[in-house]
Amino acid sequence: MYPVLGWINVGIVVILLIPFVILKGVKNKDSFLFKLKKFLSKFHRPLGALLVVSAVVHGYLALHKIALHTGTLVAVAALITMFVGGMFISMKKKPILTLHKVLGMVLVVLLVVHLVVPWLIS
Repeated sequence: MYPVLGWINVGIVVILLIPFVILKGVKNKDSFLFKLKKFLSKFHRPLGALLVVSAVVHGYLALHKIALHTGTLVAVAALITMFVGGMFISMKKKPILTLHKVLGMVLVVLLVVHLVVPWLIS
């Protein structure tokens, strides 16, 4: 079960990043890509929260305990990214949004490390 949940989490990360990474330059409001960006953006907040919860569940199912692991770093990065995103929602300061985006990229790097060498930290 935990491998399936892990790959679902990877899918969630991809969906969370599509509006920012792939569709960043789309300005034509009539285009399919703009409509896709707008549609996916509606699910950004709940998917971010779901990612944090499901990452913790995935880790517990895989290790049968809470322990320091590359996956733990990914989950903590997701939690911090979500917290900073919440700060941006309440404060509307551009530097906080920039930090949220940078933390999203850090999360991707940690996710790649977790996928390639999961036992780097154990």
